[in-house]
Amino acid sequence: MSRRNTCRRRTILHWALAGLSAGLAADGGCVMADDLTTKLLSPDFEIADVALSEAITRRDAALVARALEQSFLEMKIRAARALLDIGDRASVPPLIATLEANQVSYSDGSETKVLQQELNEVLVAALARLTGIAFGAVDPQSSTDIARVVAGAKAWAAGTSR
Repeated sequence: MSRRNTCRRRTILHWALAGLSAGLAADGGCVMADDLTTKLLSPDFEIADVALSEAITRRDAALVARALEQSFLEMKIRAARALLDIGDRASVPPLIATLEANQVSYSDGSETKVLQQELNEVLVAALARLTGIAFGAVDPQSSTDIARVVAGAKAWAAGTSR
């Protein structure tokens, strides 16, 4: 086994056991920086998932919002739910951007479509709660309904930035 693989496995185990301890930690020559942003955006699901757990534990809305940039729909759903729970209105713009970006057609099959619909539902709920807008009935599969939510949330965001 290469030193890199040994170091990576030891680091992942360290994160799991130490809960992504702050600062720098040395582990047998492996240095682990507390760079949650990099970890949140990792293409490795397990690394990104552990980093998201840490950001949620910290209730750091800015870090949790970065997870909305992930390619994994499951990670986006979890981040949107956490932002709904944290309740920081500063997360409205990334929630809007994620809702807009989620309106693409995936060709990965029915499971992906279900996750995409679930993400729409969570994003709409988060935007409704954080903006205080009653969007009414929203079909998460309707591009017209999603466009209405996006427009309302954008108007709210423009009004609060003045």
